[in-house]
Amino acid sequence: MLLWLGSAAADSGDPVRAWVRPWPGVARAAVSITFDDAYPSHVLVAAPLLEEHGFRGTFYVIVDKLLRRGKYEGAPCASVSTWQAACERGHEIGSHTLRHLPLDSLSVVQAVQELWQSQRRLEELLPGARVASVAYPFSRANGPTIEFARYFYSSGRLGPPSAGVPAHNDPATADLLQLRSLFLCSDDSVTGWNAAVNSAIAAGGWLVETVHAIDEPGYCALPAARLAAHLDYLERCGPAVWVAPVTDVAERLAHWRQLDLQPVAASASQILLRWTGTPPAGREWEIAVEVADAADWWVVTPQGQRLTPRVRQTELQFTWTADLGSDLVRLERVDASAVAPASWGRIKAGRAPSAPAP
Repeated sequence: MLLWLGSAAADSGDPVRAWVRPWPGVARAAVSITFDDAYPSHVLVAAPLLEEHGFRGTFYVIVDKLLRRGKYEGAPCASVSTWQAACERGHEIGSHTLRHLPLDSLSVVQAVQELWQSQRRLEELLPGARVASVAYPFSRANGPTIEFARYFYSSGRLGPPSAGVPAHNDPATADLLQLRSLFLCSDDSVTGWNAAVNSAIAAGGWLVETVHAIDEPGYCALPAARLAAHLDYLERCGPAVWVAPVTDVAERLAHWRQLDLQPVAASASQILLRWTGTPPAGREWEIAVEVADAADWWVVTPQGQRLTPRVRQTELQFTWTADLGSDLVRLERVDASAVAPASWGRIKAGRAPSAPAP
């Protein structure tokens, strides 16, 4: 996403850099809070806690447990209607497969059935749910399993990273079907979880967290008070952290990776950047341009409207929205002459000359 424009872009001969940020607004990291195994506490305790903080989570549901069949016939699970209500309040429902079996130990037919049938059944049981993410049971997934999952899901979640590897995922390079996750368990400290958030912010990464039982017997059981304390910290992070369900983040990153800005023309008074890839409708993107005298530049719309960007040292920042067009981004020095809107047609068609020297 990094772009070097020619040295003609500035009086000093210094190059200009421009890039598209992955996260919305001023966010410097993303956090997704996920829940495994469809414990009753997920919809009865966790979902309300998240909502109190303005967050929404991703709940990976085992179909057999939801239907109380097979090895889960006697296991407690909230009613389908309760899960439906959580879904309608904006929480994401993901697949934890049909029967919660290690997929890498199954035949090809069985593994595909676990992946596909669980998605289909959950979308039937929970009208309006879009099941686009899967959590691999026991955090186990071999190469074939992951490739099968790509046919049905936009993201797949594994478990904790190996020693020495950061808990967060790199937005530019992470395989979206092999996301690592930080498990939140009662043996860990809230301070440690908060520190993982700080590391994600420093690196610009995506931290995926995983919770199991809350105030009830189960794997990696966690007191609700400790989860609440961590959510308090995330809320205090404010706009620096974008807290969102897994699919929202994964699909934003998939779009972001297809975007770039390429130079059309550059001078000491104008910088023209052309999108490669079409920015998806309904999304906003944060653009940053590093240029000398950053405070001396406008962002100019195709209609000739001048917008004042945010300035941070040598970097100017602005939000791309649909009204800025989907072909060109134009920056102009404050003291430069305005370009008539009609000239945009020539620029887009490649017939206009390079921007004049000052």
